[in-house]
Amino acid sequence: MRCRRRRGGTKVQKSELGYYDVIFMDIMMPKLNGWDATRRIRSMKRSDAGNVPIIAMSANAFAEDIINSRWMKRSCWKQ
Repeated sequence: MRCRRRRGGTKVQKSELGYYDVIFMDIMMPKLNGWDATRRIRSMKRSDAGNVPIIAMSANAFAEDIINSRWMKRSCWKQ
């Protein structure tokens, strides 16, 4: 497993195609939240941007967070 920590998908954009097997995303990042970082990754003009699994994690368990995670699943997963 490869582990890299970068903001907003910069490391994903600069990597070779297929380099990442999975991306673990912290929803509550300080500069760019995980929702926006996921959107950036999914919108990249790369063949692997829509296929790499992004697993979002958060310490919050509020109803709003659950609703947002369901929305992200529907809107950001390219099939």
